[in-house]
Amino acid sequence: MGWLTTLTIDGGHIGVDWNAAAGLRGGGKELVAVRLQAAGFRENEHVGEKPEWFNSRPRMAQYIVGQVINMLRHGMDPHPVTERFIEQYFTIPRAS
Repeated sequence: MGWLTTLTIDGGHIGVDWNAAAGLRGGGKELVAVRLQAAGFRENEHVGEKPEWFNSRPRMAQYIVGQVINMLRHGMDPHPVTERFIEQYFTIPRAS
């Protein structure tokens, strides 16, 4: 989640050349989306769930990353609200 916070801030404030960062001529955002999916995340996962449902870090992480994948797939940087969701993620106690 820390990495995703940095990516969101840098993408929104200073700009990220996704293609150059990936060493590609095109498709840098898609490459990140594919790698996030390869790690087990799914686009738009848990969309539509009620706020109280997001009471565990795994659920919250799946939602956040799923939204980032969706934004990347639409050619956009992660939405600035991602920072707020990540802050909420860190307020959820770790499972014991």
